[in-house]
Amino acid sequence: MAGKVGAIVKPAAAPTPASAAVPGGYVPPTCAAVRAEPSPEGALTTFHNNFPAALEDQKLVERVTLDDRALRAISAYLACLAQRTNYEPDVAETALWLYASKRHGSRARAQLRALTMVPGDDGAAAKEFARQIEDYLAADR
Repeated sequence: MAGKVGAIVKPAAAPTPASAAVPGGYVPPTCAAVRAEPSPEGALTTFHNNFPAALEDQKLVERVTLDDRALRAISAYLACLAQRTNYEPDVAETALWLYASKRHGSRARAQLRALTMVPGDDGAAAKEFARQIEDYLAADR
């Protein structure tokens, strides 16, 4: 029962696409969809063809409204994509403005950190991608 005192709370699994639409109609693919891509190169091509330009741009990302559920879905997708491409720097570099954003950055990084608690491959992917993002952000300071 939600809100019950003393309830055991398990880490939430990565969100489903229907729960995490971003403005403009973009729905981040699930980790299963990323893994279903025939090749890492295909996953990167899908990413570059579909990832919203507003999330890649330093100024535009500040104008986009993103709730925590959308930030979690985007972070889950990026972490799975990074893992699928053996942590290709292009994934982190393309999404870096989201995590560096004054408006969304701290919440996006918090959602990514929360994903590190998900058991299995998805949590491991989030942990490594979070480290990669933090390394980029630290180098930029």
